Amino acid sequence: MNPLSIHDFTGLYDQMNRDTMHSVAASREKLATLYHPSVVFSDPFHTIHGLDELSRYFHQMYRSVESIHFHYGHYWRNEEADFLRWTMRYRHPAIARGQEIELGGGTELVWQDNRVICHTDLFDGGAMLYEHLPFIGWAIGKVKERMA
Repeated sequence: MNPLSIHDFTGLYDQMNRDTMHSVAASREKLATLYHPSVVFSDPFHTIHGLDELSRYFHQMYRSVESIHFHYGHYWRNEEADFLRWTMRYRHPAIARGQEIELGGGTELVWQDNRVICHTDLFDGGAMLYEHLPFIGWAIGKVKERMA
């Protein structure tokens, strides 16, 4: 078992916000407590290599959102990775007219040298972003109607 745990992961994410991630240096300092210098982070929009690049990405992201909060659900572990279900609530001034959006997803974490070496977030990119943009959201809604 890793001395760092899923509780360290959720604790870090509970602390991250616009104020705590105010600079790339502050972002790196926080992320270095959990992430390996050679971390690979991926989600439906990005694949990021290395702690420095991840720090820049998180700084940009947290600088842009007005609020973000995670509720953690089911967690399980096997010999290769930790898995965590979550629901994220966030507000971004350019998405959904600044209204709060709720998104469900999951995370897979692979550990090496007591740090996360691989972080994969799985969620519906359309539900996170595209469905909330004016024209694209309308078009996606029409496609969903036709498929139902």
